[in-house]
Amino acid sequence: MKKLLFAFLLIVLLLSVTSCNLSQGTRTLPAPKTASPTIPPLLTATPSPAAAGSATPKAGLTNSAPSKTVPANTTPAKTTPSPAASPTQPKPAAPPTATVDPTYPDNPDGVAQAFVTGYPDNTAEMLRYLSSSLKAALPSGAPAVLLKIQGDINGFAIISGSQASNSSEAQVVAAMLAGGKQVQRTFLFIKENNRWVINRID
Repeated sequence: MKKLLFAFLLIVLLLSVTSCNLSQGTRTLPAPKTASPTIPPLLTATPSPAAAGSATPKAGLTNSAPSKTVPANTTPAKTTPSPAASPTQPKPAAPPTATVDPTYPDNPDGVAQAFVTGYPDNTAEMLRYLSSSLKAALPSGAPAVLLKIQGDINGFAIISGSQASNSSEAQVVAAMLAGGKQVQRTFLFIKENNRWVINRID
């Protein structure tokens, strides 16, 4: 009997504890509050670093494309170096001009007469009127032998002369009185150093 009573009391005690715990654990949840809509403030557009220098768009205004600032062309102008001054080239010396001898005849007739005038002793004067090639081939006996005469010359006369226009050759036929005889000689001329010279005597 005591055991049953003890068990009954134990059951009642457990029920009491359980009821107490349930009363503490059950709470009335507050009614949920109705959230009023919050209007977010207008945001100001912040320019990105890539668009530095462009204008910041204002709220309420149409955001137009930012204008780009074109930097001034700062490329330095190329300077063309001036060419180095070339050394002054010496001018070639002008060829020496032939000295004009006022005593030298300016025509074949005068040269033939001057050559005969130097006969027989004025060898230097006679050589003056001979060409270079004739001097080189001059036989022994000086230029007097070119005339092929005997004795002194007592007279001289030009018989004829011929010279082509702008030609460097001429011919003169002369008559001479030598050793009491009249002889005739033909003088052939060429030009050397702008002067008439005897190249052969026939």
